[in-house]
Amino acid sequence: MFEKRNQIAQLYIAGNGISHILHNLFIPLTLIYILGTELRVGIYATVVGCFTVFLVLMLGHYRNKENRIFLFGLSVVGISILTVMLGSYLTLLALIIFTIGNAILSPIMDVSDHVVALQTMESIGRSNKDFYATMILRDFSLWVWRMVAGVLLLVVSYFYTSTSNTITVGLYFLAASLLLSFVGAKILVEKMKA
Repeated sequence: MFEKRNQIAQLYIAGNGISHILHNLFIPLTLIYILGTELRVGIYATVVGCFTVFLVLMLGHYRNKENRIFLFGLSVVGISILTVMLGSYLTLLALIIFTIGNAILSPIMDVSDHVVALQTMESIGRSNKDFYATMILRDFSLWVWRMVAGVLLLVVSYFYTSTSNTITVGLYFLAASLLLSFVGAKILVEKMKA
């Protein structure tokens, strides 16, 4: 994890690990906070899921190797802005805007992110024969960064007594971690091209 040649990969992995734990925690908390009940969240998530499947099928035709990092950056910046907006307002209208934007941008981000994750494993591996060992190292690194984010989140949330402030701060951290992931991915891909 601490080898000099893997530091850029760790920047990307840190962003991914932190955003993973924050996304899985704060988006459901935000949904419950705004919508109020699990039934409303379930209905909302089902409608959004159907809409997203349609968008994934439609958007898959436009991403290619040449525009992968550009689309990754565009989607990450867009999702980060939407996440900050959602954290700032915490209203039903903000949630709907976030959901529509996220449904459009998230598939683009996820496909590009997956390809960069595979390139990361090539970067941190020592040879072509250690793919599984490299995958274990990557997963261990993700776990470490998730734990760091979780502990930081507990420390920060200790100072906020209201639920809305805690959710807002968590969403801001989520936006920052997405941007960190993109910066790491961009540097990593440029380094691999060189």
